[in-house]
Amino acid sequence: MSATNQPTAGPTVAELRAEIEAQLSHADSPMQAGMLRSIVEFLDDYTHELTSAAYAHVSRTSDTPAPKQQAADARAWAAARQRLAAAAAARRAWKEFEPQLPQIIADAAWAGRKPRDIARDIDATESYVYRVIRETAAQVPARNTDQ
Repeated sequence: MSATNQPTAGPTVAELRAEIEAQLSHADSPMQAGMLRSIVEFLDDYTHELTSAAYAHVSRTSDTPAPKQQAADARAWAAARQRLAAAAAARRAWKEFEPQLPQIIADAAWAGRKPRDIARDIDATESYVYRVIRETAAQVPARNTDQ
């Protein structure tokens, strides 16, 4: 303790380990060298356990996921981003055809395609196709069948 009754900072575990490891080459006896090696191993084990416990604690309590989880999340996000982009492209393509769908249905019916087959082709109900044909026929002038 210092004069202000505050503990003084000592060496870090890494500094202590390096100092003891340096003393190994100057050990007076095999027994002293063995004891110093045991202390170094103890410090290594302590450091490993401390960092493992801290890592586990951070993994459980932090909003930042562990590296493996981050990698899995990144892969999941990349896959989701690709699916989202494909869905957006399909939606944009559909939006181009959506206003034309009634006329497309009417043209297919006029060309001789059965409403049941049109409904199956566009994944709609047969009643929807009949309704569109009725509404479209009412809005479109009569076609010239002499051609």
